[in-house]
Amino acid sequence: MKRLENSGLELLLTDGISTFLFDQPRTRDILMLEIVKERLQTGRVVYIDLDTSFTASLIIRKANYDNLTIILPKGHEVEEALLVLLSWTTPSMSLLVLDSVTTFNQIIGGLTSFTSKNRKLGLYLALLRGLASRASAPIVVTSHWGYARAKRGTDDWTRHYSGGRVLDHHSSNIYSANMNDEEISIKVIKSHQTQKDEIFLVKSETFESKNGVANKHTD
Repeated sequence: MKRLENSGLELLLTDGISTFLFDQPRTRDILMLEIVKERLQTGRVVYIDLDTSFTASLIIRKANYDNLTIILPKGHEVEEALLVLLSWTTPSMSLLVLDSVTTFNQIIGGLTSFTSKNRKLGLYLALLRGLASRASAPIVVTSHWGYARAKRGTDDWTRHYSGGRVLDHHSSNIYSANMNDEEISIKVIKSHQTQKDEIFLVKSETFESKNGVANKHTD
């Protein structure tokens, strides 16, 4: 196991898509805030916040960052918002975030079958990857762990995450993040640069900076 300072989260991002699978929304909010803050030091961050949880977290913490662009589409507006973003001919950003695949699958319009939703997700991930590549920026995609029946007609359940096979195909890195009272453990599921099953530890406290003064926030 390796312990990372918050700035060390940068080491987990590479070219292409880095997918983070979270045990709970609070873990996601804390870790994504730290990743975003790091990337804001090098340029604009574009954050597609489909379930508004990250935006709510910023409001609660009274955080307001320059160069952070948040896209908040609702329901049928999701695809329209993505198409507007993809039409950006000269993209300039240091990070692109899609948060989250779980919500995307719930609100994407006009599709009912699991296969159709995954096909649509795969299309947008490929297009977003091309957009971010033109800006020489990594992409972070989030999803959440859940449970589903292992086989139809049985009572056996298995752990899974939304967008499983599609994310496996499109992601350069996949990490599983879980939080206890004091730290977040990040386990490597897939990576082109780090050994599989390696675990990184990050302190779970978050610090906001306003006018150059650090303020610790607790729930």
